[in-house]
Order: sequence, then structure tokens, then C-alpha cells
Amino acid sequence: PPRSTLFPYTTLFRSKQCLMYDKTGHRRPPGNFVVHGLYGHVINSKKSFFTNDPLSHPDSIGVPHGHPLLSSFLGVSLVLDGKIIGMLGVANREDGYGSEQQADLEAVTPAIVQALNKKK
Repeated sequence: PPRSTLFPYTTLFRSKQCLMYDKTGHRRPPGNFVVHGLYGHVINSKKSFFTNDPLSHPDSIGVPHGHPLLSSFLGVSLVLDGKIIGMLGVANREDGYGSEQQADLEAVTPAIVQALNKKK
């Protein structure tokens, strides 16, 4: 999907542990946002997934400088009118993620998509 139509979002960017800031002092996703890695896997496959060993996942590319290390990851596609508009990712749950957390996150994504669409 074109970069301008994606809403990349992850709770990690809202974490105080995340040290990535833009020129105005706001936390931000890394510049030159390329759709690859774990979040790219979610967007490109259009399917949610979780891993409790992110560094060993075949799509892992590591994390940018200043980003907390990942011990677990769960990503869910954000879909509007059959098109991917982004993804929601959560990470570092103490006991990792499983099918139950995946189903829970998938259940709330329609409301998130609706809210993002209204904000445009």
C-alpha cells in the first residue's frame, strides 16, 4: 500500500522507554518508514500473528536505535473496506502472547479502524 495511506501504530511508540523523537521533541516512528520486519509481515500478509521469540522470526530486522528490545510481539492488520490501512502492534507482554490475546486484539481493531477513519 502507498505510504500515505498507512497508519503505522504500535504501543511501543507511546512507551516512555522509546527514545525516538522528531525535531519538535515528540516521540515518533522511525523516518523513511519501510514496510518490512515484523510489522511488515502483518501488513503484507494481511494476517495477524504473534511470536514470543521475535529475534528468531524469519521477518525480524531487529529494532532501530533507541527502541526497546522485543521479547514478544503481537500484530493485527487494520482493514478498511477490504484494504489494509495499517497495523496495530503490541509487544513485551511479560508472559508472551497466545491465541487468546490475538483474538482479543482482533476483536477491538474494527473500533480502532473506525476511530482512525473518523479522524481523517
